Amino acid sequence: MSHHLATLADRFFGWPSRQLEVFGISGSLGKTTLSHLVSRALESELTCGVIDGADGLDVLAVRQRLNALHARGARAVAMALSPGRLARSDAASLRLSHLMLTHLDADASPAAAAQGIACRLATSPSPDWVVVNLDDPAQRDLLEALPAAICVAGYTLLSGASRPARCDLWLAAEHVDATPRGLRVRVRSLGEATAQAAELEVALIGEFNVANMLALLALKCSRGLPLERAARELALVRGVPGRMECFGGEGAPMIVVDSASTPMELERALSSLRRHGFRRLMTVFGCDGRMPVAERPVAGRVVERLSDQVILTDDNPRDAGGERIVADILSGLTWPDKAIVERQRGLAIRIAVARAGVGDAILVAGKGGEKVQDMGELKVHFSDRAQVVEALREWREGHH
Repeated sequence: MSHHLATLADRFFGWPSRQLEVFGISGSLGKTTLSHLVSRALESELTCGVIDGADGLDVLAVRQRLNALHARGARAVAMALSPGRLARSDAASLRLSHLMLTHLDADASPAAAAQGIACRLATSPSPDWVVVNLDDPAQRDLLEALPAAICVAGYTLLSGASRPARCDLWLAAEHVDATPRGLRVRVRSLGEATAQAAELEVALIGEFNVANMLALLALKCSRGLPLERAARELALVRGVPGRMECFGGEGAPMIVVDSASTPMELERALSSLRRHGFRRLMTVFGCDGRMPVAERPVAGRVVERLSDQVILTDDNPRDAGGERIVADILSGLTWPDKAIVERQRGLAIRIAVARAGVGDAILVAGKGGEKVQDMGELKVHFSDRAQVVEALREWREGHH
């Protein structure tokens, strides 16, 4: 039934996925971030829109969005789709130029996710290119199941890896430097007839962004750009709002705003920051009222272990009560007396920035790009990003 609805919607809107280059991004982690990075990476070539939350859109709404983007002058669109949604019949009629895969290893069943993707790729219309992360076992296994007509661009962070025969284009990170200014990556590529090398330097934080940059290089090279030119263009790409987004640096503290809230997400974000060699690392965070109570002390332990200073504040306490949440987090700390508690989030951010110096980093975790703070009955306009910009302005004024 959904396949017939998709066909009717395509006919009604004039087959919008055939009027645009559609870059599908699928996987269990990082889809939204990569879809926004794809849009930014292609700015020098064409106007590329983004469809957020495509999994939550019905057949008609997806075609509506595609048609609206085309009407506004977009020539391409990046769209995040879970492996499950990708395999559904209503997605099968979408004409994808590229399918880019992030991580399947975080899925409950990576093999099942890979099988669903393989089934989608076996149907018509199939994408011209599939971009795969060769460090993901499920994606390596997927290579052999791909139809011969589909071109494959594979990338790896393992410098000693070799090119699989199924890859028409292969990229490897030969060396990665994580510095307080960002990432510097030496990349080599092998195509059917050419071997190239280039150095990419970007003002992005986190090892996961190395994989993102390799995926974007693979995308741009698959569209015909030489590796060196693709690297030059990607050097201008900035992060996604609220996703390990960097503020400051260059004579001021580096402040990173991210949506990390679970213990696993906090560990990933803080471990990434640690690798960049900052002098000190402070973390401003709280726990969402919807987080399971048992996870609050675990989150506290993670942050305490990986931070030089913990500053506890309200996230979105909702109806759980901010004071209770802070007490739960403190119960997980080995040295709770060393933590600073300031429940007013804006003031907590300013306390962290005021205590920081050049070479220090601050992670403001939990809310990311959100613009509202949920205090239960009270909902207030609040942006971590805006608060950080203002706190940095005050810091610079005080250090002239």
